[in-house]
Amino acid sequence: MESERTEIENIEQKVSEIIRKKPFKIDQPVIYRIFADRNLPMATLIDLDRKLQEAYSENIRRERYLLDTVEMNIDGKNWFKSIDLKNLNKNE
Repeated sequence: MESERTEIENIEQKVSEIIRKKPFKIDQPVIYRIFADRNLPMATLIDLDRKLQEAYSENIRRERYLLDTVEMNIDGKNWFKSIDLKNLNKNE
């Protein structure tokens, strides 16, 4: 979660841990940013989205980014630091 790889079966636990650590703010949405290779089957992204909503579904927003991970060369440990969110296209 966040900037580390997480297996899909661990998503609910990871989301729960992250949300419990955050300070409570009224009406602040939780934003799920999903970064995936554009060649990943859409069914996998739908499963991921469902898992995220099962973990926490109140006041959420989802942003999906389909990337060419080979071209961007971002398949490493610090991949998140090497991307610029402002220059990515969202696929809602």
